[in-house]
Amino acid sequence: MQHLELHTQLSGEEGVLHAIAQMEGFEAPAIEWERSLLPARVADYEPRWLDQLCLSGSVGWGRVSPHPAFNSKDAAGPRRVIPSSAAPLRFICAARGLVGACSWWAVCGREQAESGINP
Repeated sequence: MQHLELHTQLSGEEGVLHAIAQMEGFEAPAIEWERSLLPARVADYEPRWLDQLCLSGSVGWGRVSPHPAFNSKDAAGPRRVIPSSAAPLRFICAARGLVGACSWWAVCGREQAESGINP
């Protein structure tokens, strides 16, 4: 259940954590997490709930896919990378533990290497 129907939405900070746990590993533009993905699943979504989960260490986030500048075949090397709200991010729950989190990120890196993407 994705909690997208009106009477199935989650609530509060606990709801945000549950939604992130369900979507853990899904990569989306940073801005879309707070603009559409979480508000669609958590009733009366408040950005401070995600902030608190990140600040408390309950949730971590990062970019796993490489920036297109690093896929450049240009001999001069990659272009300057400027962070933006369009950067794809993934979330991971701390409840998985450090070993689980490291394993999860390693799997993502292996998948990219096997597909020919160099981070």
